[in-house]
Amino acid sequence: MTEVNGDILKSLEQAINHNSLGVLCTVVGKNGSTPCRVGAKMWVDPEGSIKGTVGGGDLEQRTISMALEMISSGTPHRILEYRLDPGESGGTGLICGGATSVFLELLGRRREVVIFGAGHVGQAVGTIASFCGYSVTFWDDRQGIKTAEGTRVVNVPLEEALAHLDLVQGVSVVVCTWGHGKDGDVVKLLDGCGASYIGMLSSKTKAAKLWERLRAEGVSEEHLSRIHTPIGLSIGAGSPQEIAISIMAEIIAVESGKGSVGCPSTL
Repeated sequence: MTEVNGDILKSLEQAINHNSLGVLCTVVGKNGSTPCRVGAKMWVDPEGSIKGTVGGGDLEQRTISMALEMISSGTPHRILEYRLDPGESGGTGLICGGATSVFLELLGRRREVVIFGAGHVGQAVGTIASFCGYSVTFWDDRQGIKTAEGTRVVNVPLEEALAHLDLVQGVSVVVCTWGHGKDGDVVKLLDGCGASYIGMLSSKTKAAKLWERLRAEGVSEEHLSRIHTPIGLSIGAGSPQEIAISIMAEIIAVESGKGSVGCPSTL
């Protein structure tokens, strides 16, 4: 049985219960002479502070560097393969030989979908997102909006919405309001937000026209280039439920690093 540092356990509890990001690094393999044992663990927080160790030296520094990259990009997991050979130590003095494998896992990731518009497509996205384990929040300023049990509804004017939403890394945003102009207002409002994914329900033609308007209103090109529109994977979807499946498939692909993080079409 591998002992786990008590401070690491506290950090894990904080990450799981309070969405506090960090990377758990575990030595999962070793061959030859290495300064650590299989099962050794280290926790890396967003500031680069650590608890525990995976062996010190250059191996540990590379592990910390990779962990910080994962926190920045939202990458869920990676494996670091490290050889401690004299010719590959970069002059760090690590000449003991052997190799080490470290598994890095990002914990405390938020898995939330914020949906602007609680119409047919929005409701279907919410249902599938909940089924996939995401928390779901709707924004809609119409009266009498009802959504599935367990979802949250923010029912305020659009200009007040950001005060009620925490659009940070790990949050995916779906824009599918009842009006194309309103979609544009939402996209403009989101300029500069930290959400991991933003997609808008639209055809290429409508999006191109909307982009012209938004550029004229000062929306940054960097922001427009990261919007996924037409939203969702191209699977020939037709019904709201099928469209919702294509949208969630794209969100999952982007989150897992299997899909583009930018706009899939050039507008």
